[in-house]
Amino acid sequence: MEPNWQAWEETALLLRKFVYYPVQQSDDFYGICQRFHLRPEVVRSINFMHTDFVAPGMLLRLPDVAQKLP
Repeated sequence: MEPNWQAWEETALLLRKFVYYPVQQSDDFYGICQRFHLRPEVVRSINFMHTDFVAPGMLLRLPDVAQKLP
C-alpha cells in the first residue's frame, strides 16, 4: 500500500517539523518536490517563493515527511 504522503506532509506542517535541503547544481524545483513527495504550492509557501526558480546553494525548508510521528 502506498503511503499517504499528503497526510504526512500536513502533519509535519502542523507539528512544525522541517528539514533543510541545499539545492544542488542538477536540481530543479519540480524534481525536488517529486523526490521528497511534496506539493509544489506547499514548498513555495513555506519558503516565501513567488516563482519556481531555484539556484544551486539555495537552502529550502521542507516538511519532514520521513519523521516518526507520535
